[in-house]
Amino acid sequence: MDHSTQTASTLLDVVEAAQSTREAAKQISLSTQQQKTASNQVVTVLREIAAGSGQTSESIRQISAISRKLTDLSASLKGQSEKFRIEG
Repeated sequence: MDHSTQTASTLLDVVEAAQSTREAAKQISLSTQQQKTASNQVVTVLREIAAGSGQTSESIRQISAISRKLTDLSASLKGQSEKFRIEG
C-alpha cells in the first residue's frame, strides 16, 4: 500500500471517528435537555406539594380551633343542662 492510499484510509478513519463523536455529542445534548426538562418538572411538583402541605397545615389549625370551640361549647352546655333538674 502506498503512502497516498494509506493517508486516504487514515483520513477516512478520522472522518468516521469524527462522525461518531458528533453523533455521541448530539445524543448527550438530547439527554441533557431531557434531564433538564425532567428536573424542571420535579421542581414544579415539589412546589405544588409544598403549597398543598401548607394548605393542609392551615386546615388542621382551623379544625383544631373549631374542635376547641366545640369542646368549650359542649362543656358550657353540660354546665347549663346541669342547672335544670327534672323532679319527679
